Amino acid sequence: MDADEILARKLQAEEDASAAAETAASLAALQFRPRASSINQEQASFISQIQGTIEKVKSYEDELSQAMALSVMDLEALKTRAAEAAALSLLLEEHPPLAEEDQLALEVLSWFKLDFFTWVDKPPCLYCQNPATQAVQTAAPTAEESAHLASRTEVYYCNLCGIATRFPRYNDPVKLLETRKGRCGEWANAFCLICRAAGLDTRLILDFTDHIWVEYYSTAMKRWIHMDPCEAVADKPLLYEAGWGKRLTYLIAVGRDGVLDVSRRYTRQYDELVNTRRALDDGWISGYLQDISNKLRSQRGIDEKERIRLEERDHADVAEMVAASTIPMSKEELDSLPGRQTGSAEWVSSRGEGGGVASGNDGGSGIGATPPSTSTSTNLQQQPSTRYQWARDTSNLPARTEGQIISTTTETTRICGGVVRASGENSPGETAVKAFDGKINTKWLDFGGVKGNTAWLEYRLLPTDEVTVLRKYALVSGDDAPERDPEHIVVEAWVEKEEIDESRKKNGSKLGKNEGTWVVLDERPGLRFSRRGQRLEFCVGVELPSRRWRLRVIRVLHPQQANSVQLACWDLYEGL
Repeated sequence: MDADEILARKLQAEEDASAAAETAASLAALQFRPRASSINQEQASFISQIQGTIEKVKSYEDELSQAMALSVMDLEALKTRAAEAAALSLLLEEHPPLAEEDQLALEVLSWFKLDFFTWVDKPPCLYCQNPATQAVQTAAPTAEESAHLASRTEVYYCNLCGIATRFPRYNDPVKLLETRKGRCGEWANAFCLICRAAGLDTRLILDFTDHIWVEYYSTAMKRWIHMDPCEAVADKPLLYEAGWGKRLTYLIAVGRDGVLDVSRRYTRQYDELVNTRRALDDGWISGYLQDISNKLRSQRGIDEKERIRLEERDHADVAEMVAASTIPMSKEELDSLPGRQTGSAEWVSSRGEGGGVASGNDGGSGIGATPPSTSTSTNLQQQPSTRYQWARDTSNLPARTEGQIISTTTETTRICGGVVRASGENSPGETAVKAFDGKINTKWLDFGGVKGNTAWLEYRLLPTDEVTVLRKYALVSGDDAPERDPEHIVVEAWVEKEEIDESRKKNGSKLGKNEGTWVVLDERPGLRFSRRGQRLEFCVGVELPSRRWRLRVIRVLHPQQANSVQLACWDLYEGL
């Protein structure tokens, strides 16, 4: 652990102790809290954190705050993309079909991560922009910083120009719309306000082991969905225990309509988790949280029908968590969950969140590489594969390396205008779509495509398009980490039921209930890229008309070293 992290943790501990002391002193006067004489120090600390989070959640309902949030995002553009994705899901008969509101939640998540907010381990020098500043102390917030609810101000020293840079830890979500930077607390705070402004039913998830994220209620799926804006991850609640290696304790959902212990959703080791919570009685926690929920709902002035609806939703949530907690994780699911992706490697390592401690997992990310089927899971993001997305490749030229010439014939025979999906992807920056954008400095990456799992990438024309024959394809290596390069690949075409029926009628065999099958067109074991961004072209010897093609990565170059599979481009051609 470096000096900066030691100092930061010491300062955080001092702040927590101070907050607990202040809470115990003023407990009787605060709303939603039992009399101070009836609680111990551990209960006082728990109550303090819940109450502070309630005040944040209440602020998201302010009309002016929501107006400010709407002013910083193009909500109509996000809604348009969500509507397009939902329409595509219906067109391709995905089951269940993608709900427009669910896709909007993902669009907001992706936009927030890619285009809006910035992670800060430590701020660059305000004067010379030197990134290697050093934490030296915390200081009392200035009057201006306090006005925006700065809990503390970290001070960093620049060894190049000698200037001190202040980093106020703001808790005012509207101020964060202006600064657009911070760590997990700032990310979740600003993101939750953005979601509420977008009309999404969201709540904060307070992790007492020093993290915070958001849950969104899906009306279509009738359940709460885990969403972490720092990681741009949705519907992967076991990420922290099985991916990061965290040993969790209390995980409390705090929303405008109530609070709930949701720890079961985020663990498959609930009995062990309960054993770490001996300082507080679970019965006391349950009663306290229920009392808060009742009072929050009373304050909102909801009618009896709405109160019953919310209570039934809580009961369904608990029932779902209990049922899910008994389902063991598959190897594919375990292998697909990564260590923490945000923050520098040193910062992540110092927190012990690089992966594998709690679950035996040693890294990895994405969702398990399950071959595509005719059905699609109810997971919001990626199970058993990503949803189909428009490739948006009609205006993209084929990928090429510097100085390489691609013939006009090759360019004009490129198969395009279709949709794509994959076994998994590192959303939002390294998705399946990136393999078809014609750029060698972007890529598709699937953390689930290692450790004996097969990753795959699929390209599909629309049902209204004519079938065509894939005669050639090109692969372009990723921009880093050669160990992630595909070393053994198989290219396949999907043959529709009608075509197989005609073929089998001739020899008297029957198809059965399958709607089609994947047929191997080409296989390349021993594949090697000699440099980054290298383009390799291969001809296909089997002529088979189709609208769908799949690239399966059987093995990466160095499986023991790689934590993922990656590919910059996969170009498909109907002409040689």
